[in-house]
Amino acid sequence: LDEGHRIRNPNAEVSRAAKRLKARQRLVLSGQPIQNSLLELWSIFDFIFPGKLGTQPVFEEEFVLPIQMGGYRNASTLAVATSHRATKALRNLIAPYVLRRTK
Repeated sequence: LDEGHRIRNPNAEVSRAAKRLKARQRLVLSGQPIQNSLLELWSIFDFIFPGKLGTQPVFEEEFVLPIQMGGYRNASTLAVATSHRATKALRNLIAPYVLRRTK
């Protein structure tokens, strides 16, 4: 799927239609896979590898909320540490499937 950013919104019709496509293998090309929210990453991965990052509610609970809470200026030390752990866990989950061009 070229222009993978078009399926970043999991509720958009184009995302739902793309996820209904039957294919043995799926690949997404995107210049900017994430702009505003980690849910955009979840939506793209849900197309490529359904279930790899869990359901949307599980992904929000395990990754989105902890990462956001640790990013606030007044976040507690515990929230920051939890955010770092969630970030590292997410990075480890997606790293084998992401290829980034370097200049």
